[in-house]
Amino acid sequence: MSKSRSAVEIRGALLGTILGDSTVTNRGEFSCEQITESLIDYKQSILNQISGVLTYRHIRDRGNIQIINNKTYGRKLSYVVQTNSHNYFSKLRDRLYMNGNKQVSYSVLEDLTDEGIAMWFMDDGYLDYKKSSATRYLRICTDSFDKLSLKNIQRYFLEYYQIETKIYMHNAGHGRSISPRISFNAENSQKLICIIYKYFVPELLYKLDLHYTEFSLNSKRCSDEYREAASYIVQHTPSKDDDIV
Repeated sequence: MSKSRSAVEIRGALLGTILGDSTVTNRGEFSCEQITESLIDYKQSILNQISGVLTYRHIRDRGNIQIINNKTYGRKLSYVVQTNSHNYFSKLRDRLYMNGNKQVSYSVLEDLTDEGIAMWFMDDGYLDYKKSSATRYLRICTDSFDKLSLKNIQRYFLEYYQIETKIYMHNAGHGRSISPRISFNAENSQKLICIIYKYFVPELLYKLDLHYTEFSLNSKRCSDEYREAASYIVQHTPSKDDDIV
């Protein structure tokens, strides 16, 4: 995680997390808040490689146990990394924020690296389950992106990685609006996992575990590359006894 990166690699990684949970203020300050401390450590290690950028860390008390959609979340603390105002981030903001809203141009996607895609997925990606077919697959929350952004994302994955995607309309219920999300079927989920798994912090590898049986892994549906990825994920994912939300 603390490896030295080129300017292109730094930009590619940061663009990924800005597409996700990280933000850039109109003053040119980078900011991100996570409940996973190791992910904040990861992001800070990248920020520290930019000349003239100063990073600040603090812990925020999230209050009492939260109950969201009948699920209980027991962590009270979140971890925040912020930077000073810097022209580096102002330039990134100009590329990503249109009329004050975060949107996705194709040129931004072209500057993503594999690590950047991993950062994006660690922030906003998740594993979903289709009960009718007992199938697990990956999705990325893109709720706030406009139609052109979604088209750009789909085109990018297809042209750069031969990964096909669909738009899934997510219904969160409780009177909330239905929002579009990028969805990968089982085959394309495997392809995506092979690209990003080695960049994941262990605490978030559960997002990539498709829970395939040994029989499924040995079938023709899985490539040798995916089998290697699945083995890595199983070996490096912390046990359920650890404090993970």
